Amino acid sequence: MKGLFTLCAFALAPAALMAQFSPVRFVEETEFALLEFGLLHDYDGDGDIDMAMCSTEGAGWWRNDGTGGFSPVEWVHRVPFGMYAELLAAGDMDGDGDIDLLSAVNYTVMYSYLNDGTGNFSFVDSIQVPDYDMRDMLLEDLDGDGKADILFGDYFSGMVAYRSSLGDGTFGPEQVIGSLPGAMDLHVADIEGDGDNDVLISGYGSMGCHICVNQGGGVFLDAALLIPSTTDIMDVKTADMNGDGDLDVITAAYTTSRWYPNDGAGQFIVENTIIQEPGLDLWSNGLGDIDGDGDMDAVPATYDGQVPVWYANDGAGNFAAVGALTQATTFRPAFADIDGDGDEDLVQVQRNALWWPNDGTGVMATSKIIAGTLRNLATVGLADMDGDGDQDALAAGVLDDRIVMYANDGTGQFGGQITLLDTMSGMGEVVPGDLDGDGDMDMVVCSGSLSYACFNDGTGSISSVQIVDNDPGTIKGTSVGDVDGDGDLDLIHAEYNPNRIRLWRNTGSGSFDPPVIVFSGFNPTSCDLLDADGDGDLDITSYYGQNTHYFIWIANDGSGSYGAAQVLGSMSGGGGQCSAIALDADADGVRDLVYVSSEGLNMYRGLGGGTFSAAVNIDPNYMDESDAFPIDLDSDGDMDIALAEKSGAGARYYLNGGTGVFSSATWFDATWLGDMASELSIGDLDGDGDPDALVGNMNGQGFYAVGWVENYFNSPYHIDGTLFHDVNENGAQDVGEGPLPFVAVHADPVASVPLTDPDGHYSILTDPGDYEVSVPFPNAWWGLTTSPATYNVQLTTGTPVSTGNDFGYAPIVDTTVVELGIAANIGVCGDTTLVYLNVMNVGTSQPSGTFCGMIDTLFTIISFDPPPTSVTGNMYCWEIDSLYYYTPFTIVAEVVVPDASYMGTLLVGGAQLTETDGQGNVLQTWQEAWAIPLTCSYDPNYKEVEPKGYGEAGAVDIDTERLEYTIHFQNTGTASAQDVVLVDRLAEEIDPSSLQVLAYSHAPTAINLETDRDMVIRFDGIQLPDSGTTFTGSQGFIRFAVDLVPGLPHATVIENTSNIHFDLNVPVITNTTVTTLVDCALAEAAISLSGSSALEVTEGDAYQWYLNAEPIAAATGQVFFPNENGSYTCEVTTTYGCIVMTDPYQVTSVSVPLIENLRLALLPNPMNATARLVFSEALRPGDRVQLLDTRGAEVMSVPGNGASSIVIDRDGLVNGLYMVRVLRAGATLATLRLAVVD
Repeated sequence: MKGLFTLCAFALAPAALMAQFSPVRFVEETEFALLEFGLLHDYDGDGDIDMAMCSTEGAGWWRNDGTGGFSPVEWVHRVPFGMYAELLAAGDMDGDGDIDLLSAVNYTVMYSYLNDGTGNFSFVDSIQVPDYDMRDMLLEDLDGDGKADILFGDYFSGMVAYRSSLGDGTFGPEQVIGSLPGAMDLHVADIEGDGDNDVLISGYGSMGCHICVNQGGGVFLDAALLIPSTTDIMDVKTADMNGDGDLDVITAAYTTSRWYPNDGAGQFIVENTIIQEPGLDLWSNGLGDIDGDGDMDAVPATYDGQVPVWYANDGAGNFAAVGALTQATTFRPAFADIDGDGDEDLVQVQRNALWWPNDGTGVMATSKIIAGTLRNLATVGLADMDGDGDQDALAAGVLDDRIVMYANDGTGQFGGQITLLDTMSGMGEVVPGDLDGDGDMDMVVCSGSLSYACFNDGTGSISSVQIVDNDPGTIKGTSVGDVDGDGDLDLIHAEYNPNRIRLWRNTGSGSFDPPVIVFSGFNPTSCDLLDADGDGDLDITSYYGQNTHYFIWIANDGSGSYGAAQVLGSMSGGGGQCSAIALDADADGVRDLVYVSSEGLNMYRGLGGGTFSAAVNIDPNYMDESDAFPIDLDSDGDMDIALAEKSGAGARYYLNGGTGVFSSATWFDATWLGDMASELSIGDLDGDGDPDALVGNMNGQGFYAVGWVENYFNSPYHIDGTLFHDVNENGAQDVGEGPLPFVAVHADPVASVPLTDPDGHYSILTDPGDYEVSVPFPNAWWGLTTSPATYNVQLTTGTPVSTGNDFGYAPIVDTTVVELGIAANIGVCGDTTLVYLNVMNVGTSQPSGTFCGMIDTLFTIISFDPPPTSVTGNMYCWEIDSLYYYTPFTIVAEVVVPDASYMGTLLVGGAQLTETDGQGNVLQTWQEAWAIPLTCSYDPNYKEVEPKGYGEAGAVDIDTERLEYTIHFQNTGTASAQDVVLVDRLAEEIDPSSLQVLAYSHAPTAINLETDRDMVIRFDGIQLPDSGTTFTGSQGFIRFAVDLVPGLPHATVIENTSNIHFDLNVPVITNTTVTTLVDCALAEAAISLSGSSALEVTEGDAYQWYLNAEPIAAATGQVFFPNENGSYTCEVTTTYGCIVMTDPYQVTSVSVPLIENLRLALLPNPMNATARLVFSEALRPGDRVQLLDTRGAEVMSVPGNGASSIVIDRDGLVNGLYMVRVLRAGATLATLRLAVVD
């Protein structure tokens, strides 16, 4: 929140703080937040194995080049934030010989995509399924027609069904083939050897593997027990394990992996154990010929991942443990020949997609990346790992146990991920340095209580690893440096339990003498090597303590011997990890010390002789686990501060004014703050002589990335120009010819796209090179009057600036088009707020006329700015004279919100523009209505979308072409916000080039469209007051419109969220707007029989029953009890707001109901918590409702007592089938079956 920063005595002018670093350029951005599982097939028909996967972001695939090199992801199906492509299936749906794909999103919709044979996938159909909990979905030929059908199961009910392929990517109706409680895993194989595919089912509560035998043509027998088990079987596979030519069954069941030989007749009697070990949580078996001897070996795998131990098959099905294929934790292992060398490589097909090359005998090389990126980055770093003279990027992932490198070509272009190490668990700090003095960059790597010296062979490959420290203490901090002046790099650790700082002296060849303790104190959380006293050697700084924490420094005598610790300062409480840097901040020739801790950023000024002043605060905000660097970022000769840390405030810098007084923080890249850019390294990445920033993030929310930002401080290179309305069409901007604001300007190959500012100007900071500057004007009503249409710009050291790249436009179609709008953040009842009425001219004429706004009479009007020219009741009007192009006319009304007695009332308003000619004749009129319920609640920072749509899904018609978004913001801190930045990630379903600004409370100073679809809207120098000083003055908004990508399918969900940054505080994240495109022509509803004689219709939001086309009074529920014969229909309002009428349901055997003919309905059935039992008539006192288990034993009894419905609570009932029975005087009136599931 605003108000956490104190104002510094020195502040740069706003312009000096803007855009001094480029937008982030991704070294690697996660393609998938979480990879669910992968499918290995040849998708492009080139003979090698490709990979397709699904995840939180959708479904996609990666092309293999034949040697194990994979292309970037090629998306098949993207899903919006908050949705999840849980399942993916591959198979030949249309019988053309290539592999098609089917994805399932949020368990409710399946999407089919046909492959053209080269890996180009085309959407065909979306298949709505009931509210199932699908845990598995396959594409297999079940009916023997040569085309893959959809097989799926419902975990809740245990139902397993398939839909037959129609041959064109569409599928027939659902056909139930069996039922098994907790259906989790499905497998298809010809178990009986009769030429058709049978279905194997296992899961929770099933206690074994069951089979649905295919009798041919897709007609199945119900599920029968194939393999019994005393525990749930989580994974079933089939393979010939003993070389007898038939398919055996392999299972994973928690602590045990087993295989069962086929006796040749589809019977599996003998049980063989591969591994059985208490405490295991086995979920799958990886099968492959690992050692190349022609039989199937096995790697049992746990749910949470493990080091993959493999079991060699002797050919007869006898397994022996061999050892770990790799020391890296892997998830869901599989095997395939990825590099085309004839042996089966290890592939990880969950979390990240990795593969390990097999040498043919089961010895795996270092892993290689297919898809995904490091998760939970421990660190990023810069070092010339490959010896080519530039800075390569390093990154380490905590959850992946990998250190990777991205090779730099010298210009800031980075290659793909190269694994350096994948054999350490719990990755921590990685510190590069030349440990053995051979001229290349080695690494010290910390992992828990261990540290390793990892030696480079000179090409960027790690040739050997030596353990340096294996004592039990947990390593909290690591530094390398030449502490004894002998020319090699020594090593220090800060350690917890035992609590100490220890020093390892390097012998010169990369081996280390036994350690010596240089400090003892409770829980030292850091140890930095720096020259604190300016005497030319490396001293130690640290931070330690329990209840009170101390900032200390320890002087080096020049030989690597350290004296007593000197306390610089202390703090009560605290905790976390601290870091320190040394710099001469005030240019007095004496080193100052800066500490980063939970107390923020504090400087101790050097007084000479190793003494320091009391702390001077630079930034009071909480900080933890920081990377800090003293660096001259702006090339002005003094040392600035760059840092990143893990509290959530992002990577940032503080500029030195020359006297040791620092500016407030500025992000390296605003769009990364919301993604918690917590890792930082500084170096010259593009070889232009100034320091750039490598940033990485670790936020635990599924988004991980490594990127860099280029330093543009004092950069002379930029492209400037103006867009203007060329009234006289002479190709030049003359006096009085106004700007064209908020139009996108492209400077290819610059990926970031700026919009012109309110004055029509643009300036693009870039590098030397050749550029093509053009403007794809947003509509065809304007024609270009200047020449050329595209500027070819060349920036060189001799000509660093290109100006005059102007674009003039004049109308070619005479049309008046305006956008009307009302924006109001209606707050707490009785409070004061603002209502904005606005009109924006988006046409080619300059209309004049009368603009009127109607405000609900329940508001109390305080003032208007400007005042209205006329008032009639609650209609307020203003005269407009020649409204300029793309310029808003905005009225600000200060009003008092109605009091709480009106809560729930719909507040209404409207806006109207009446265009008139010079004689006052009405030419045309535009109107806009507005309505919002009074809730008396208030969110100061929120987002809204128009049209709002129906229900929680925000359902709108599938033909909707445009959405309008409004972002409301308010500074609720305790001090003015100098700058406000809005970061809005546009969904994939939105066309960014269609962006149109419609209205705003404050003119934005800059709008940029970044490469990752982030729209960054800046209000620099806004000086937005805090809400305590002026509530209404602290508010603001901006509204914009965007077009949707054409051809989006039914049930497409478009979500949008904004991050609002007040100065450099942690962003305020708005609500998420949801819009769902709905094709009501696809809506279906049907009537079915429920219980003994009730009618039930497909679930929706509202119902109206009809008998013989006449509405039935008060028949508005999902269940209806007919009491006469006839044709029944029901009009259902679906959850998407579609109104659909069912087909008629004929009732021909209903007589006048008596209580002796009691009818029942149970919703839901199956139940997992509670269900409601509905009776056709009220029960009598003395009636009783029983619940019986499958043995006939009573497990529940409820008295009738005149009830027309009762609620059945699970209350300890185990999964299974039960009978509901209603008794009167000992006689049964009605019965109903109930299924109970988790």
